[in-house]
Amino acid sequence: MEFSEIQRADKARSASERPHEQSPKATANRVLNSYLNLFNSNIQCHDYGKIMERKNMPNVPNMPNVQNMPNYPSPTNEAGDNERNRVMTREEKRRIKKSFNKLALSLFLYEFIFQIGYAVIITFGTDIFQNDYFSMTLTGSLAIIAMLLLYGWEPQKKERPTFGLFTYIWLIFLFYGLQMLSLLLTLPLEYFLHNAGFSLEEALASATGVLQGFWMITYTIVMAPLFEELLFRGFAFSILRKNGRMFAIIISSFLFALMHANIFQFIVAFLIGLLLAWVRDTYGLPYSIFLHLSNNALALLLNNYSGDSEIISHAYDVLTIGGLAVLLISLVVCVPKIRSALGEEQSLGRMMGLFFTSFFVLFLIIIFILLTSMNLG
Repeated sequence: MEFSEIQRADKARSASERPHEQSPKATANRVLNSYLNLFNSNIQCHDYGKIMERKNMPNVPNMPNVQNMPNYPSPTNEAGDNERNRVMTREEKRRIKKSFNKLALSLFLYEFIFQIGYAVIITFGTDIFQNDYFSMTLTGSLAIIAMLLLYGWEPQKKERPTFGLFTYIWLIFLFYGLQMLSLLLTLPLEYFLHNAGFSLEEALASATGVLQGFWMITYTIVMAPLFEELLFRGFAFSILRKNGRMFAIIISSFLFALMHANIFQFIVAFLIGLLLAWVRDTYGLPYSIFLHLSNNALALLLNNYSGDSEIISHAYDVLTIGGLAVLLISLVVCVPKIRSALGEEQSLGRMMGLFFTSFFVLFLIIIFILLTSMNLG
């Protein structure tokens, strides 16, 4: 037997005596399969055949690219936070400011149609159109329809938690807790404006009027909350939400408070707007509408009829005291979560800067500051 044949025989015998040592290709196949078994059974690496066909296969293959696998959740899918947190180009900033300007113009258009339409109907309409609240119901409906026709609707689709009875009751108490807090915060402002020589009667009357008549009650309980929720938590929130969750909650609440055009309603509208925006993002728009309707109905009942019924008077006391208790508990539980959410949304400050430096946003703010000042004599 020749020497080369002896070497081949020794190698064959050595390989048979050491079955645990495998070829590089077999080793790669085993390791790759172990990686694939870590994922869900429905995930398959489409490049597996290409990997195995490589001639210079390393002993340990690279980790498969999970971003290209089907059904595997991308870590940047949730509201695009990672995409927003990176450095933006000038073109991206221009695009974002364009969307903010479009939103500001849309809100101005809504107010223009509402106010001009109301004035025209009151001036030239027949008897039924002389009713302020019937006319506001009609013009508000026309303004909302015009917004939808011009700019469309972008619903937010995602899985949501269950909105139960306990959640509803807790949020109703929280509404009243926020109203009590806003009252405490407004008192120093009222004192300052009064000492500065401003007449506050018109603003206070607008914020705390007595509700009488069918159309006045219908508009206050049903139509006004519906218009406001569709406008601020529907249309505006959907546009702002693309730039961050906390950003959308804060800015939609600011716009909601600003467009009340009443200095005494600004703080309470902003605080309640924060809660309604959170409800809209967490549970959906129908629930923010339902809560807004419920709050206005309770306000009508308690503020206008508490003096005529002892039961209603006691219910007001329960809601006030219970609301403060719920507010304190909510602050203790939620403040750490809010701080964490604000810290995680690294794009918040940048988006705030882009929003408040957009031309038509500044235009809208100036217009409503002027309207607000008209209520101060």
